[in-house]
Amino acid sequence: AKVLGNRNDIPRLVEELAVDQVTIAIPSLNGKEREKIVEICNTTGVTVNNMPSIEDIMAGNMSVSAFQEIDVADLLGRPEVVLDQDELNQFFKGKTILVAGAGGSIGSELCRQIAKFTPKRLLLLGHGENSIYLIHRELLEK
Repeated sequence: AKVLGNRNDIPRLVEELAVDQVTIAIPSLNGKEREKIVEICNTTGVTVNNMPSIEDIMAGNMSVSAFQEIDVADLLGRPEVVLDQDELNQFFKGKTILVAGAGGSIGSELCRQIAKFTPKRLLLLGHGENSIYLIHRELLEK
């Protein structure tokens, strides 16, 4: 096996190698690091799975083929909150919305979600010119 890069290379590798699924096979990975990898993978549209721990496989609790799709609740440590899409549409549609921190991981995702509700204008504010440029370009392409 050949090392092709690090987690920051995932988007490039997914595109170049036509990857359909990413399996995280690092049981010792802490939640924050796992979340970073999942965020990177989510930008590519691939399915992301967790491989069962070696302990579970050895104990016979799971087989290697029992890959677990990553659940939002696993990352958050709480159940996923389901939002009322109609209410959100009424709230954002036709309004001018400014997102502070729009270039960061949370801010850029917030921009992606708000853009779905067709605001009149979506203003992006952030520290890094490059990160704002990237999310702006992504939103224009959609």
